[in-house]
Amino acid sequence: MKTRVFLTLTIILAGLAPLAAQNTLWINDPNFTWSWQSGTISEASLSVHPKGLYAEYGLYLTFSGSNTNFSANNLLEVVLNFELPKGAIVLDNWLWVGDDIVQGKLIDRWSASQIYEGIVNRRRDPSVLYKDSETQYQLRVYPMKKAETRKVKITYLMPVTWSKGKIETAIPSALLRTSVYPPDLFVFLWEDKGFVNGSFINADIPFEQRTDQEFGQYKWAMVNAAKLQANPAITLDAPIRNGIYLSVFEDKSTSYYQMALSPASFIAQNQHNKILVLVDYEAGNSSTTKATLTATLKQRLLVAYGPDDSFNLIYSKLQVQQTYPSWKPITPENLDAALDPLVIESLYSNLPGIFSTAFDFLKSTGGQGSIILVTNSDNFGNYEPANNLIRDLKSMQNPLPPIYIADFQDYVYNSYYIGNHYYYGQEYLYVNLSKASAGDYKTIREEGSLSTLLASAISSTEGMITAFDLYTAPSDGFCYGRFGTNMVEGFPVNQTVTQIGKFIGQTPFLISLTGIYQSQPFSQLLQVGTAQINPADTMLGKMWHGRYIADLEKSTRNNMIDQEILYESLNNRVLSIHSAFLCLEPSDTVSVCQTCKDESRLVGIDDQVPVDSAGFVKMYPNPFRDRLTMEISLEKLTSVDEVVIRIFNINGQLVFEKKEEATGRLAVTAVWSGTSVNGDQVPAGQYIVMIRAGEFSMSKQIVKSE
Repeated sequence: MKTRVFLTLTIILAGLAPLAAQNTLWINDPNFTWSWQSGTISEASLSVHPKGLYAEYGLYLTFSGSNTNFSANNLLEVVLNFELPKGAIVLDNWLWVGDDIVQGKLIDRWSASQIYEGIVNRRRDPSVLYKDSETQYQLRVYPMKKAETRKVKITYLMPVTWSKGKIETAIPSALLRTSVYPPDLFVFLWEDKGFVNGSFINADIPFEQRTDQEFGQYKWAMVNAAKLQANPAITLDAPIRNGIYLSVFEDKSTSYYQMALSPASFIAQNQHNKILVLVDYEAGNSSTTKATLTATLKQRLLVAYGPDDSFNLIYSKLQVQQTYPSWKPITPENLDAALDPLVIESLYSNLPGIFSTAFDFLKSTGGQGSIILVTNSDNFGNYEPANNLIRDLKSMQNPLPPIYIADFQDYVYNSYYIGNHYYYGQEYLYVNLSKASAGDYKTIREEGSLSTLLASAISSTEGMITAFDLYTAPSDGFCYGRFGTNMVEGFPVNQTVTQIGKFIGQTPFLISLTGIYQSQPFSQLLQVGTAQINPADTMLGKMWHGRYIADLEKSTRNNMIDQEILYESLNNRVLSIHSAFLCLEPSDTVSVCQTCKDESRLVGIDDQVPVDSAGFVKMYPNPFRDRLTMEISLEKLTSVDEVVIRIFNINGQLVFEKKEEATGRLAVTAVWSGTSVNGDQVPAGQYIVMIRAGEFSMSKQIVKSE
């Protein structure tokens, strides 16, 4: 019966609208599978090792069912459905059994499912990790009592974005937000092989430099749970020289290479860009706040353009606002003056008015310039109002100037079935408007984060390369098994082209690139000498096999291809749709992992918990017996009138609340003696402390001991 229910759930999930991201965390009792309740991630940490075209991620998660209403003795199952970006490659799964680490065994999916289901029926300790589709995964862990926790690690290769000498990689914010109480995330970043100067690009999160005897030098940061909503991303300077990054790894039988190449470095570009930014903001349609939007937009404009380029900004309040009467150089000062008011203004959607003002401005300044529409509105979703708006815009300005659209709506969007195709939000309007204007359309639902979305839309404004061809080879051999950027339909000139493959021969490498830009053909023959080639490690081989497996999974399948997928998966320890990672409790046939190095211990056992760049909380001792002290520093916080402290038990019931006047104070100290709001002593166990001071908030799990 349980298998039947599980299969039914899988079919239902697969039948949901393709837009819906499957990030859910459930707790259930396998004996009563109709009762599913939301779970909690009580602790989370992430290790990040840049590897070139990918970053190696180690995601450590501790699950809890403390918020559920299951009975204390129920043996519960954790079910985490999560999405990873296209191109992600899962390499490992660990399960903690007590203090011991068990490393997952990669076996075929059918066998793993049978073993897991059999073990759940016999009440033993397993976990299983499946890949359900190109982006969808499922982790199941059993058993866990309500007052207990279970800890796992998922290791995967995260594809990074290359842009103008930097790489960018997003943290798994959506996965962490599946928790009833999203956790703070501790991040450990290793700068290696030329990838340096790591920082968060779209959130005020500082890194600290630290050193560990086992793990060496690394950077440490804590992403407060409240900042996960902004989808923070990490950026590093990349070792790209003269427009090329090339890295190789050679083992006994196979040689691999990876390459990132900037075509713009080899093409003459003399034009100065004129960018007209239109912001059409609809409150409630996006997880992106106005502060995050303006900060990220400023950062992306400064990365893409310089003071020789110019801009203007148009947005809508009760009336449409044009920031400057003429073009202004793209400088930090001019961007601040234009964008800062958006944070405090009340904004409303008014697409027709914004476009009308934009067209008038372009006509008054010579007619030259590209439009970037940054929008999350949804007033013209259906085909009739969308077609009418496009017709009206053409009557105002024909031909239309190029319009590049960055759609960041990720809440409350409607779907429309038009011409045998589903469109979401205002997708129908944006697709057809970008085509009619010879522009481009990007959506956060495809790009994954606001920062990547804006970078992609902005890069499109500088023109497209078409008919592009890239040939690579060592000087005395050849390359084969190549995977890389899709160059069939053309791509923005400032986009970095990536390629990964195998080769036979010796360095140096020869690279030939040809194409058409602004109607002019170009051709370059380059040589990359040994001194310019970066060394790689075994992860480069994992990257190639992961790409090969993903390519097979997308092809027309038959028994031979399925067998090849499973063979490649098992022989290279890369998860596929036909395999699964299975962790079993230690026994005569299952050993504790003696070589597994737990980076999550770098979180440290420190009573002082840094919160963010604005302040910190000191909470001690933890665990405590009869007195918990909480010290909240307010010195760097602004506009804090009151500090509110609430403590909840594992059932989500409020057991303690204290409000402290904070006006003019530099710190607030509160003590909890372990009593409830009624004055009774609460039992030993786990509790969640939630603190709010102005716009700052945090949550932390504590333990009351006997």
